[in-house]
Amino acid sequence: MNHSILEILNELLSVKTNAKKEIMKREANNKVLLDVFDYAYSPFKRYGISNKTLPVPSINKGVYGIDHALTQLDKLIDRTFTGHAAIDHLKTVMEQISVDDCEVIRRIILKDLECNTGSSLAKTVWGDRYDYTPPQMLSSSQNDKSIDWLLETAKGDMVAELKADGARCMTKITPTDIMSYSRNAKQFNGLLRIHNALKSANKTNVVIDGEIVYESTTSANREESNGNVNRCINGIVPQEIADKFVYQVWDIVDIDVYNGDSKSIKTLRERRAELEEFVKSIDDSSCIEVIEQTSVSTLEEAKEVYKEYVAKGFEGIILKNANSVWENKRSKHFVKFKEKFRIDMLVTGAYEHKKDPSKLGGINIQTPCGTIKCNAGSGLKNKTTETDINDPMNSLDNTTLMQLHKEGKLLGRIVEIECNGVTKCNGHLSLFLPIIKLFRNDKDVPNTYQEVLEIMNLN
Repeated sequence: MNHSILEILNELLSVKTNAKKEIMKREANNKVLLDVFDYAYSPFKRYGISNKTLPVPSINKGVYGIDHALTQLDKLIDRTFTGHAAIDHLKTVMEQISVDDCEVIRRIILKDLECNTGSSLAKTVWGDRYDYTPPQMLSSSQNDKSIDWLLETAKGDMVAELKADGARCMTKITPTDIMSYSRNAKQFNGLLRIHNALKSANKTNVVIDGEIVYESTTSANREESNGNVNRCINGIVPQEIADKFVYQVWDIVDIDVYNGDSKSIKTLRERRAELEEFVKSIDDSSCIEVIEQTSVSTLEEAKEVYKEYVAKGFEGIILKNANSVWENKRSKHFVKFKEKFRIDMLVTGAYEHKKDPSKLGGINIQTPCGTIKCNAGSGLKNKTTETDINDPMNSLDNTTLMQLHKEGKLLGRIVEIECNGVTKCNGHLSLFLPIIKLFRNDKDVPNTYQEVLEIMNLN
């Protein structure tokens, strides 16, 4: 029996995870369904139409199938149609298909298939087509082996770069579009001022790499900054907050290199010079900052720069080989130096406050393999504010979090923990003095046990 796409989505909604997987395995050769998931969940397929501007068809002729409608959505993605023309085009498309297919298109445009089955499960069952992790050059963790390799390779030509205290943001600038997204491809919203500034440089086909912070790390603490940035990712951004975002940038990459179509040949020093020229040409440079860096030739010099930044309240530095080329991987040419350890852990449970069951006492957290696990309650707040009510997914208020726990919205989230290291507790490894700092809505994957060891220089 052939099921319509809407019938399959409704079937997925009605069952639990294991049953969802079986349905998806059954439909593994259903090209249209696989395309529907991609059009709905790819962060790089954007249609420029919101719930408020979504047209309502006056008729559904049913002369075309949903596969035809998907090809017509490409004209919104490549911006053949924009504004009112895009709305009119979509209305025409919706009027040519059936009522059920029209409902599927509506869900695609709003980026939610309403079946409690997202791209993560699609990747698990159907493969890497649904892995939307964008290309990015990541830093290696600090340990003797990584430092020795960098020192030998760089041959004294290095920079000690301030480690930004925000949320990673890559901005792709093309002749027709500008898009900012996190390291797990979640789109940043409310960056109109920053985007207008970037556009004013009149340079396209490049990707700018950096971090979004609130005001700057010198005028706002890290939790306030990341809390506001998380709201930017969630789309809940009052204009007075959005106008205070600062884009701290450290790299510029040609888009063909970024996409893997051309070989990377520009050195970090060459890209830095290009980036500085780019920022100089921006009209409103107050919202774009080139991250600070200091030329160093020895490990001792790098440590001195590191100590100076830590003394000023910053997190640390990234030690970089000045002659390294851009690469889409965790690079051995970049090494992080950090004072306190920040670990991304998986929330596996929660427990009530001992004196008040309406409040959350803490959360159960662990690495994916369960090798490191502990409870964490320090860092939670005991006062509900209007911000907690309006934006619960970024809240640390224990009353708000207990309500989220009751709704099943805590399990599986990623939480950033500050700690002083790893210790043994009740026969297993635990974090020493864990403090809850914030929920990372910009991340889907916690640190692995091996990554924790690398972060803490224990391997």
